[in-house]
Amino acid sequence: MKKKSILKKLIILLTLLTPTIINAKEYIVCGADKKFPTVIGTMVSTIYIIIRIIVPLLLVFSGLISFLKVTISGNVNDSLDKAKKKFITNIITAVIIFFIISIVNFIINISVGTESELKNCVYCLIHPEKCEQIDSEATTLCPGLLSEQHKYDSNCNLKDEYKDEEKIDYANTGDTGVPAYTNTIASAGGSAIARTITDNPNALTNQNIITKSDVESGYSYYVYVPKKIDGNKPALIVYLHGNGRECGYGYNLMATGFGFAKYIEKGMEFNAYILMPQKHDRSGWNTSAVTKIMNREIENLGIDKDRISIWGYSAGAEAVPGMVNINPNTFSSAVILARGGNPSYVSLTGFDKISTYGFYGTADGYANTNTPGLINRLKNAGYKAYIKAYQGVDHDHVMEKLMVDQDIGNGFTNIMDWVLSQRRSN
Repeated sequence: MKKKSILKKLIILLTLLTPTIINAKEYIVCGADKKFPTVIGTMVSTIYIIIRIIVPLLLVFSGLISFLKVTISGNVNDSLDKAKKKFITNIITAVIIFFIISIVNFIINISVGTESELKNCVYCLIHPEKCEQIDSEATTLCPGLLSEQHKYDSNCNLKDEYKDEEKIDYANTGDTGVPAYTNTIASAGGSAIARTITDNPNALTNQNIITKSDVESGYSYYVYVPKKIDGNKPALIVYLHGNGRECGYGYNLMATGFGFAKYIEKGMEFNAYILMPQKHDRSGWNTSAVTKIMNREIENLGIDKDRISIWGYSAGAEAVPGMVNINPNTFSSAVILARGGNPSYVSLTGFDKISTYGFYGTADGYANTNTPGLINRLKNAGYKAYIKAYQGVDHDHVMEKLMVDQDIGNGFTNIMDWVLSQRRSN
């Protein structure tokens, strides 16, 4: 009897400590870089579920079984009262265990920050030095080229140092007054060639979006036509959206989402064609269908086949590896945005020939371990891969932060600077 009492106390103690152990992973297991090994994460999560969910259920069922046994046996004396008390005691214990863990877990999550807005708010109050403003109204995206956003103030007026400048000569590689571009890109052979910005002769006059559909797959898709292109031939970005508000029918849904369409509608300009397929439901991306659409448009648009970039946000980012796997000789770069899928099962086929950049928010409980986990796998394999975390940013604001980021790191200003600099390695 004494052993059972001690065991019960140990189970309750371990149950209460479990959320602390799990949430302390960033400091105990992960170290300063906050990389949580998948195997350990799975093991700890399994233990957490067993103790938090299964133990309370077992307590309820054991009490219920004891009560039913006594009732069925017809013993209505002392043993029935004991069975009732055990049943009630077990239910109360189970409820207490579950709710105490939930409360402790919530408090600890507040201290480390997760995806909920309340926890984000409290986390930023506790750690103001680690948080950036993530309010969509706090960052201004001015009409015009993404690469020229640094010229404007918060009211979209040209800063003093740019007011007298009539035209920027992007071809002048010696002009250090042009921070928006590196002005040279490495060719496949490793040498540098001059970069130029020219008017696109195929630009549309009244609008810059072409709407199309693919009969075989049923996908709708949209092509952004740039007014200006970088280099002698245009580059292409293939963007796969997430399983959110973009799903359905119509470009208007794409424009209310988190991808390029939202910024194109605000007047943003990009120096590349952008192919934006649209899923009509929340099923996974059909990468074979997207590949057929992409190959058709590469030929139609006269794309520079050494500068094709595959992008994905959230569920779209989970499909990026599949696109790279089945097109190992197509892409020059990949951009992974807030990817939440388990990185352990991702095939790295094709990533040896491209550069990959991952972006995520530290307050994104969906992606804050999986996105860096994938990039780390690529790095460990010896492939070119980079990562940037936006402190205090949640799942929905990663693309927004990226669009206004004029220092993504690794010697590049904005993301288009990096993408247009990458060339496919044969």
